[in-house]
Amino acid sequence: SHVAPGDAAATAVAVSAAFRILRAENIRSAARAAEWLTGRMRSSGRPLYPGNVVALGGAISPALEATLRCSRESKLMPVARLRHRTGVDSTRPPTDHNARARLLPAGLWPEWTLRLTPRHASGRPVAQRAEELLAVACLLAGNTTPIRYAVRLTGTTVSSHNVSTFLATLTRHPDGADILRAVILLADHLDTNSAPIDYARRRALFTTRPQFIDARAWLELQ
Repeated sequence: SHVAPGDAAATAVAVSAAFRILRAENIRSAARAAEWLTGRMRSSGRPLYPGNVVALGGAISPALEATLRCSRESKLMPVARLRHRTGVDSTRPPTDHNARARLLPAGLWPEWTLRLTPRHASGRPVAQRAEELLAVACLLAGNTTPIRYAVRLTGTTVSSHNVSTFLATLTRHPDGADILRAVILLADHLDTNSAPIDYARRRALFTTRPQFIDARAWLELQ
């Protein structure tokens, strides 16, 4: 085609790289095989982001697109890893997933929080209000929405800075990659199967008034 290399050496490099990528067992292995190629493109001065790295190759398969996106994972900002879902093989461009906020509580469910909260060697959590930070992270998975808007949608008490710091901590933590992967898979599960509670409705009902029920009425109910 018109984009084919003009000399034998460049063709040999391309074909050799293609064979290494095609022989890879999975997307992650293929990404490692392609990393040196996308790295050289970046060193030439061309800006490379998950959104434009695939555009340089024209029409390519979803598997190769996922490979190229994942090949830049170690160079991405933490929030971009969530948005582009580089923690799973089904990486793809982010889209609008704000409807997922209705399926998420302000603080992630205790069973999930207990499993997904990263901890120091001493056993202490690496961040306060981890349940709220994880809820925001789950909304950001595959999503284009700004962090500050995701914070508002989930009704949490954390700030955008808190979320960014937490995600940066995750990328440095030994269990961080597994945690990000689990958060992305949880987001996928919610998108596919929904949830029995409309948390956006619950937040609108119970958080827009100073006192939902007075003490005397509560005692009578008890």
